[in-house]
Amino acid sequence: MALISLVFLIFSLVAVVLLAKSLSPALEHAIAAAGLPGSFNGVVIAALVLLPESGAAVIAARANRLQTSLNLALGSAIASIGLTIPVVGAVSLTSARN
Repeated sequence: MALISLVFLIFSLVAVVLLAKSLSPALEHAIAAAGLPGSFNGVVIAALVLLPESGAAVIAARANRLQTSLNLALGSAIASIGLTIPVVGAVSLTSARN
């Protein structure tokens, strides 16, 4: 069961990274047109990746379920830092070779 979960986790992360890469050119154009620094692109992509968990955390907080809210918010941030960033690096390295 753990191996199947790991495969689905990696598949999901790669899918998110590839979707972010496909969104990136249009986003870079909009950011340049708005006169914002190019690094703002990463902030927007990170916000989109964190959006589902952030929404669930807000809903839990409004329902007075503070522990659930904190678990969702902090778990999402840790997962993004610990999992998404290495996958982004790996996909970028393999994309650069092609």
